[in-house]
Amino acid sequence: MKNINRNICALLVAICLLLFSQQTYCQGITEECINIPIVNVSYSFQVPFGDQTEWFGVNSTIGGGFSYKTSKNLLFGIDWGFIFGGNVKNEEQLFKYLTASSGYIINNSGQEAIVTLYERGNSLLLRAGKLFPMQSLNPNSGLYFTGGLGFISNKIRIDVFENDVNALNDDYKKGYDRLSVGPSIGGQFGFMFFGDNNLWNFHAAFEAVYGLTKNIRPYNFDTMSKDNSLKNEFYIGLKVGWLLPIYPKKPKDYYFY
Repeated sequence: MKNINRNICALLVAICLLLFSQQTYCQGITEECINIPIVNVSYSFQVPFGDQTEWFGVNSTIGGGFSYKTSKNLLFGIDWGFIFGGNVKNEEQLFKYLTASSGYIINNSGQEAIVTLYERGNSLLLRAGKLFPMQSLNPNSGLYFTGGLGFISNKIRIDVFENDVNALNDDYKKGYDRLSVGPSIGGQFGFMFFGDNNLWNFHAAFEAVYGLTKNIRPYNFDTMSKDNSLKNEFYIGLKVGWLLPIYPKKPKDYYFY
């Protein structure tokens, strides 16, 4: 939870600095297609399918990126996302060799340990696409689609209250966390809007992501073996984001010599 809070705070600070440091304008935004560099922050709610459902339920992603919309309404960009969730399955199977006859993991003091599991991961995607303007709005806003290539990673984060279980300290957690990494492809179809200031610019889209991942840990303690299988991971969800266009500075109306 602390790491999530740090990431959110960092994003908010970056947004505030960008907004208050820019003296920008949007000359021509409603009259013609223009080139627009864009900083974006986003949130996604995703439902997993495929092999991912063995360990995880629904998750969320917060992230940011940089895009460029050309005067021909072509889109290019790079997105990073931090994946998080609290719906981890099969805890009994994962810790079957650590669980006492009482059904609980016992800490170093002989009492029931408090162990909490989370989903954590990262994604990076290089993408390209096209915007189809809606003239009823302006020539820089409308429906869009993008597709791209990147990588994705995920794991089980194991938090032990006061770190009082020797078998789940430090490197021992790696034998249970199922850290998996691999290439990914992703696509979005949605709506993008640019208004006449930096506050009212946003996008919303349906998103699909596929990853082909592999567990990179040398050994899983619960299965007493290494997992060499490839995992097919699918995510489908809804993504919304705030767009921060970087318009050129407005020229002065009068010049003095």
